Amino acid sequence: MEQDKAAGGTGRRLLRTRSGEVFTASLSINGKDNNRLVLRFKTGGHTVQRPIGIVSAPTRFETLRLGWLKIREEKIAEQNQWEWVNP
Repeated sequence: MEQDKAAGGTGRRLLRTRSGEVFTASLSINGKDNNRLVLRFKTGGHTVQRPIGIVSAPTRFETLRLGWLKIREEKIAEQNQWEWVNP
């Protein structure tokens, strides 16, 4: 539920890969200061991960929210030849 809210709704997390499969992406927060973000989804028994960068925010939710904005603004999915189901 936290991921859905941060992304702007469940539909804003749906990602279509080159093969046409649709997955629900999520962000993981890592790093010493809990500010390093990674976009991830599971396919074919393994996890696909792409680093997003560092986002500094006072709360976990705000870090996620800013991360989702960054993914869209920097066209991370498109750089990997993926597309958002709900642009």
